[in-house]
Amino acid sequence: MTLEQLSSASQIVAAIGVIASLVYLALQVRQSEISQRALVLQARTDRGITLSLCFSEPYMGELLAKIVRGEGDLDAGQQAALLGYVRSLALNVLDARAQNQTGLLNDAGFERALAGARWFFSMPHARATWRLLHNQFTAADVAGLNQLLVDPVPLATPVDQVAIGKAIRAELLSASVPTP
Repeated sequence: MTLEQLSSASQIVAAIGVIASLVYLALQVRQSEISQRALVLQARTDRGITLSLCFSEPYMGELLAKIVRGEGDLDAGQQAALLGYVRSLALNVLDARAQNQTGLLNDAGFERALAGARWFFSMPHARATWRLLHNQFTAADVAGLNQLLVDPVPLATPVDQVAIGKAIRAELLSASVPTP
């Protein structure tokens, strides 16, 4: 083998090595992107769970029940708690929108974030509280949140979740057939 042939062979081997490195790098980048999206989705799920668990505390549970039933006025403590929750929910939706727009959160994850927020923003107490918070957000954020959470959702009618839950349980029990 001549020096020229040896040089050509080494260039071919080097070119194959570069191509293999590029393929490997592309696979690593793709895997990294998949992992990053999965982490973002998991973080969003964790945040949604945390927001929901807020109402497992007795005080907040009673506040939620009052809001869903559409009962009278809130006292100062209830209004303060609701202000904090609505602000957190709005920030959560803004973050989900930003992640969706940058491609870090898929459309299904974004819709999941919107679904619970839309339900909550349909409550008259929550929507009134949202109006109190406008000055804590930019005009663009307020317009975007109104477009996502307020404008497409009619106000909810009061609901007695306890009575509905009892009716559903009674229906389920009457439909079940006991096994021997």
